[in-house]
Amino acid sequence: MKDQLFQFKVSLQDALPLVERRFVIDRDITFKRFHKILQAVLGWENYHMYSFVFDKFRIVDTAMDAYYFGEYSAYSNEVELVELLKRVNQQFLYIYDLQNDWRHHIVFEQRLPVSKYPVFPICIAGTGDCPPEDCGGSAAYNDLPLEKKVGNPFALELINQKLRRLDE
Repeated sequence: MKDQLFQFKVSLQDALPLVERRFVIDRDITFKRFHKILQAVLGWENYHMYSFVFDKFRIVDTAMDAYYFGEYSAYSNEVELVELLKRVNQQFLYIYDLQNDWRHHIVFEQRLPVSKYPVFPICIAGTGDCPPEDCGGSAAYNDLPLEKKVGNPFALELINQKLRRLDE
């Protein structure tokens, strides 16, 4: 069904204040592209490796050694979303910066017709500012004074501008 979009909610785990985004994307993309979209939506700078975790199955950054994770792993450029996302409300994990272990809870919220959002990917809602890169993970981030917690402020229009420029 190439005429469908997927809507997701992503929440940064264990970070206070809450960092959460809702966004809509083309269903026919690889997890490598999904990672790039997540980076833009959340406000990360794409400096570090990443992985996605679906129960026992792990999808890893192409710079990593997938064989390290065993037979239940694949590279992000080899797997498309539609291969693993089978049902609405399905949940999985996105880990960014494996040293600082930023964990993101992702929920596949709904399927939508392409006519609903003629321009995609698009961020449709959110709250909270992205933590600064390399601040030590959620525990260290939570200990920072409020004035030092801003990495990239949440700005819907700026996020959508970044999303439109992903293919440039």
